[in-house]
Amino acid sequence: EPRACNPSGDVFNINISESVITVTREDGDGCWSDGKIYVRCCIASLDVVDAIKLLAKAGGQPVPNSCQGPLRAAAAQQIVKRARAEATNLKAEVDAAAAQRPRCKVVKQQKDCPSCCYDGQRNVPCLDVNACATQAPTRSQGKFALFLAQLGVPGWPWLTFLGEMRSQADAMMASTNASSVDIVVLMLPKDARNLKTVHINHLETHRAKVVEVQWSLPPTLKWYPSNWWPGKADGWCGPQDLVRLHVLGFDEYDAVAFFDQDVQLQGDLGPVFQCASTGYFLSASGGAGEPLNVGFFAVRPDRRLLLAAERFADDMTFSVKTGWGGIGFSPSDNKFVGAECGQGYFHTLFYKQHHQRVKEAFAAAGLPLAGATSVPRSAQVDRCVWNYQGGVGCAPRFDCRRVRAHHKPTGKPVGRDCGKLKWNQAPKPTQAAPSPARHVLPAWALTACRPQLVQAGAQRDCRMGPVKHLAFEGYVSHCESRACNPSGDVFSVNFTNSVVTISREDGDGCWNDGRIHVRCCIVAPEVVSAIETLIAVGET
Repeated sequence: EPRACNPSGDVFNINISESVITVTREDGDGCWSDGKIYVRCCIASLDVVDAIKLLAKAGGQPVPNSCQGPLRAAAAQQIVKRARAEATNLKAEVDAAAAQRPRCKVVKQQKDCPSCCYDGQRNVPCLDVNACATQAPTRSQGKFALFLAQLGVPGWPWLTFLGEMRSQADAMMASTNASSVDIVVLMLPKDARNLKTVHINHLETHRAKVVEVQWSLPPTLKWYPSNWWPGKADGWCGPQDLVRLHVLGFDEYDAVAFFDQDVQLQGDLGPVFQCASTGYFLSASGGAGEPLNVGFFAVRPDRRLLLAAERFADDMTFSVKTGWGGIGFSPSDNKFVGAECGQGYFHTLFYKQHHQRVKEAFAAAGLPLAGATSVPRSAQVDRCVWNYQGGVGCAPRFDCRRVRAHHKPTGKPVGRDCGKLKWNQAPKPTQAAPSPARHVLPAWALTACRPQLVQAGAQRDCRMGPVKHLAFEGYVSHCESRACNPSGDVFSVNFTNSVVTISREDGDGCWNDGRIHVRCCIVAPEVVSAIETLIAVGET
């Protein structure tokens, strides 16, 4: 309103200019003490202002005079509608252009580790983790946890890769839309009580927590090597291995994974957690020939799994000739590294489920194996990617950038071995790198993506290897899986949110012919914002 006054009789003129209201005294030149001046105004909130701007971008409808109404949602709907119409109009044009590209030659797909997965009896193909992850429950508020274990009072430095673990946990929280990704360190109460300030500060810095457990060996396990006795700090790896059985019971999480303290996380762990959440027990073989390396496993936890592991210890013995409970060492011909410790115990429990002793343990825990859908299916994943332990067994042209979890070597790598991140110090030119993960858009929103041919361009700096990242401001809905250039170079294509990655399949080198056109569908940034607006107000 143009005028106002206070109870003392002072009269004021009112003017407005965007975000400012100016009150000017009309009946005098002085200031005033009576501040009870009430001016009737109509103010658009910040979100409505944003909506008005969106309307203008969309070619806009008349802005209503009222301050009320769902303007922001209406503007967002208008943008999405226009994007869908544009996508329909462009499809035929892009398809015609794509048809003019050269036909790609067939390149035999190279496996990272051709012969390093087992099913408890024989060598089998490794589980395709990415394909398995697509079957994960579509919950957007999942809870995950990364586990470590500490027996005894730690020294210093301690948990030297905790920072990388927290970084990957935070990245996974974004990429999987999880509500939380915890880091948990298992300790016995007597050890946890003796943590020093430096240890506690280290945990707090990386948002990790200690959870106390009551045993390091299953309570009913009476067997141990003749040169060891309960309480002995060394001489047998049983306690440090079997304390991690507790991880199986943390069923407040949708999926959990355990890692040894010397594992450095180097890449996205989301797929292995999502795969485990479907009901798999996942592990990898060892670089010393063992069929299971207990430095990594992932599982959908269930307290009955922990109970089954405890019941398996009842009257259990180990023999260097026949293994745990006489069940044997297959697929190994004889005793393997760690067979008398956790590596043999876990392998027997999860990969020998046809054996009567194992069936009895699961049945006693309320998880009968015959036809039971709640018992985890056991499978192995590529150790060169998920539990890297040196180049043995990895493909001849294995790309070290594919490593997600690096276990060994702990020192400077030699030969074909990939190293910890600190050894990867070769200078690299700047190129588009994966940006922070955006929340995955729902399926209904992907019809608003714009079809286009993305030109990948050349990669002439061979220090970058046979890979190139292309970053986009919008959201990459999908891309075709393969592409090539007129020179005959063949590339695999992967995408995640706002980044498209092309990797040369037919060689290790860079390439000069940049005429690589990849058919993709990309949601423009303003359309992404509109979709997120609709999601926020509950519209689909």
